Amino acid sequence: MTPKTPPSLTPAEHQALTLLYTDLGAWTAGEGIAALGLERFQELLRAGLLARQETLMGPVYHLMAPARKAVFGTTDDAASFASQLDQCYLRLCLKELNWHPLTEGDPFSRNLQQFAPSRNFHEVRTEYGVALVTAKISSGGLSRPYLKRLAETQRSQALAHHYYLVILTPSKRKGEGIAARYEAFIRLKTHLPRTTADATITRFFTVPTGKPKDASPVLTSVGAQKARRGKNPLPDLTLSILQLPRRARIQHAEEALMCDGVLTSQQLERHYGLVPTDLSGRLATTTVARPKGKATATEVNTHILVADRRMTRLPDEVLLHRVGLSATRHQQSISPDPERWIVEPGGRTSIELPDAKWIDENGQAWAVEFDPGNYIYSTIEDKLQSFRDQDYAGVIYSVTSPVRQRNIYKRFEKQLGRAPLLVQWW
Repeated sequence: MTPKTPPSLTPAEHQALTLLYTDLGAWTAGEGIAALGLERFQELLRAGLLARQETLMGPVYHLMAPARKAVFGTTDDAASFASQLDQCYLRLCLKELNWHPLTEGDPFSRNLQQFAPSRNFHEVRTEYGVALVTAKISSGGLSRPYLKRLAETQRSQALAHHYYLVILTPSKRKGEGIAARYEAFIRLKTHLPRTTADATITRFFTVPTGKPKDASPVLTSVGAQKARRGKNPLPDLTLSILQLPRRARIQHAEEALMCDGVLTSQQLERHYGLVPTDLSGRLATTTVARPKGKATATEVNTHILVADRRMTRLPDEVLLHRVGLSATRHQQSISPDPERWIVEPGGRTSIELPDAKWIDENGQAWAVEFDPGNYIYSTIEDKLQSFRDQDYAGVIYSVTSPVRQRNIYKRFEKQLGRAPLLVQWW
């Protein structure tokens, strides 16, 4: 969340934050404390200039939009959080493995950088000799389709010039078959550095018990009427829940979590008047997100609570997509009935399947699609055509940005029949 008055930075802090963003990707806690001192590190965290993300390595800390504005004078053209995380993972792996990045003019360099398939590959001295190395921890590592394309496009060049493509990954199983098939020029190296000395830290943690809270309702009936007439009125279902005592609100939040699979700390507060510790014992993670897609000035640090351990296997971007679907259901005041609000497991990657399906009171099925802001128009066209072919009663299409809402409606008014739903979960 953007602070109202971000603390001013000293020249040394300006330099440290520049290095963090351009070279390091993300900090470990130890690196941040070494660069800023403990008190200042914690102050920048509280002010929203830095934000914590739980990862398979342990926690890391990102430079957020207010800090980029202070350091670079703009929040535009920002690198993705995923790429920054991968950059951090790469350098920590190289350090622990004692592998050495090479630059032009280095006596050990073979000038392999000219053959790099992308800027994410780097010439490095490794246990396999001088090689082109990449690393990916975001999304759990490189996907099998990507590895297959990489092997097919790079094979002749790598064999002709006698070098390896080395992929650092936290998961041995992901891509192991592809790497074995192309072992003449591809090496899959499994390595997982730790960002903390605490070996018990994982990407998810158990929500602790908090201090006793006020058991009374958040809103009175009069307050709900005023909120309903406000500039940005809350959904009717939310207003009804906020008039309930705390124990009943917790029960409603638990039902929502079991239906949607996810619930953010912001949703807990907005729709239930609760905080994560009200759902103590649940599993949660902390992550960073740009909920408006390419709008890099809007960034959020959030806790995501999940329904069960199965959800912990999903990468952050999939969890955040599920959060968008949850926000869609909340905005429509649709009750969390898993028999009528059905989230499709393949909905995020399949053209044929919507993200979710809603069965209305008449028994008709509606396709539900959450657009995080990065769908190209041809994909949207294909999805909407597929939904029409399947005779859905209609489409509930949701977005997070007013600009996206206008553009989608202008382009697909005939297919949608109404403007996309504008949702906010942060």
